Amino acid sequence: MDSRYISELLRLIHVALLCVQQCPEDRPDMPTVILMLTNDAILPQAKEPGFFTESKVTSECSISMCSTNEITVTQLEPR
Repeated sequence: MDSRYISELLRLIHVALLCVQQCPEDRPDMPTVILMLTNDAILPQAKEPGFFTESKVTSECSISMCSTNEITVTQLEPR
């Protein structure tokens, strides 16, 4: 596989990780996402994703910032 495609794929994954960060205010808006995908600027470091299976949850944002209705439940089900 061409290294150009690998670096492009890694950039797409990096942008995707930025879009699923735990705190909504850390996530880029759509115009920023488009800008990230169309140029070669350095991307910011991604933080903790919004979905993970760790038993101990540590979050930098409060429930009021992460959920608008405070009743969101994530249920893990295998495929």
